[in-house]
Amino acid sequence: MQQVSTIENAIAYVQNYSTIQTTLIPILKYEIDIRYNNGDVIHAIFQDKAEAIKFLMTFA
Repeated sequence: MQQVSTIENAIAYVQNYSTIQTTLIPILKYEIDIRYNNGDVIHAIFQDKAEAIKFLMTFA
């Protein structure tokens, strides 16, 4: 799990994830939680990296 403070940082993290990871464990899914100061939460699950990035870009 990785926590970032901006959508831009989240996009960069997902884009670069394969170069960040140190093990050869396959990625099964991307789970994204967007939390707002008012307590609202958006939870999304993607099996495809490109779709996860596309989703995040809708908030950028």
